Order: sequence, then structure tokens, then C-alpha cells
Amino acid sequence: MLLVEEWESEEDQQKHLQMPHMEILKQIKEKYVFDTVVTKR
Repeated sequence: MLLVEEWESEEDQQKHLQMPHMEILKQIKEKYVFDTVVTKR
């Protein structure tokens, strides 16, 4: 699976990272994700 996210600003991305569902995603990633790449423009 490939997940791609784009954000208008760093602030928008940080707000998203604080959302409750991100804690669940973090737990899933710890178990199943082998690699993460973050690219900033």
C-alpha cells in the first residue's frame, strides 16, 4: 500500500498529526510499516 499526503502548509500538517485518529495509525504503522519517506518542498 502506498499512502501519499500533501499539505498546504507545515501548520496544516501539524494540526493533522494531532488528530485522534493519528494515534491509531501510529499503532498500525509500528506493526506493519517498513519504510516512511517525508519530502518537503
